[in-house]
This record gives sequence, C-alpha cells and structure tokens, in this order.
Amino acid sequence: MTTPEDAMQRDQFLNLAGAFQGGLVLLAVLLGWLFDVNPWQYVAWDARSWLWAGLATLPLCSLSLLLDWSEWKLARDLRELWLSTLGPAVAQCRWWDLVLLSLLVGVSEELLFRGVVQMALARWSVVGAVLLTNALFALVHAVTPAYAVLAGLVGLYLSLVMILVEPPNLLIPVVAHAGCDLFSFWCIRRRQQRLL
Repeated sequence: MTTPEDAMQRDQFLNLAGAFQGGLVLLAVLLGWLFDVNPWQYVAWDARSWLWAGLATLPLCSLSLLLDWSEWKLARDLRELWLSTLGPAVAQCRWWDLVLLSLLVGVSEELLFRGVVQMALARWSVVGAVLLTNALFALVHAVTPAYAVLAGLVGLYLSLVMILVEPPNLLIPVVAHAGCDLFSFWCIRRRQQRLL
C-alpha cells in the first residue's frame, strides 16, 4: 500500500526528473537554433526504422540484464549506486510513470547529444563528432568513474546505430535509449521492492 509519504517521494522524483529532462530539450532547441541544426530532420518513422530501433534495443537490455544478474564487482557497485540513488523513488512509481520517464529521457538526451551535438560536429568530422559527443555524454553521466565509462560506451553504441543506417535516423537511438532505461528501471524497481 502506498503511503502519502511514498506518493510525495514519487511525485518529487518525477517532477525533478521531468524538469531536468525538459531542460535538456530546451537546451537542444537552443543549441540547434544557434548551430543551425534541426534534429527532427534526422527522424524517419517508417517500418524499417522501427524494426532497426527494436533490434538496437536488444543489446542494451541484455547489458542491463547482465549488470542486474552479475556478481562481478563492477556490476555490484553499479547496482548499489542505482539502488541508493534511484531505488526508493523508482519503487514507488507506477508502471506508466516509468514508461513516460523512459520516453522523456530517451527523447531529451538523444535529441541533445546525437541529434544536435553530434550532427553539428559531423560537419567537420563524423569520427570526431562521435568521439567528442560521447566523451561529453560520459562526462555528464560521471556520477562515478565506472558509470561514466559505461555511459560513454553506451553513447558510442547509440551514435553508431544512428549513423550506420542511411540516412542517419535519430529514432533508432531514441527508442533504444528509452527501451534500455525502461528495462533498467524495472530491474531497479524489482530489486528495491525485494529489500522492502
């Protein structure tokens, strides 16, 4: 049974996350305007794109599952980090809260990093754009060194799945990112609820 305190914790978490991710969307719009990059031009909605997006999600969900099950020290440390920072709030979220939050994170972060930053830098060098974008992505996620490295590698994967299709399609990393986050939230929620 959800107590009023649980509901308040959930609402505060969702409001803070929504405000932060919404701020990333505004930053993406501003940077896109400044650097004359329209990230929406890189979105295709056809069936082939959705198929690629679904397939691109599978390795990331497999990685989340590996981190959830593994007894390797790095995996245990990351689980402890996620449980201590996200566990209590995520455990109180309803399933649709987690779906909406995952979508918001996938859209906002991919719009900013792959849609604007990477595509603006790609005017000079595609390889340089991918590397610089994901160094920045890792830096923004640098809660711990291990998490920064993991985020950088996941970002590199998301950049590659975007540009390896012709033409580049932002829908693929958005769906893969959102799907991976949703799966990870389920893992965190399940572990946290076992602790209660």
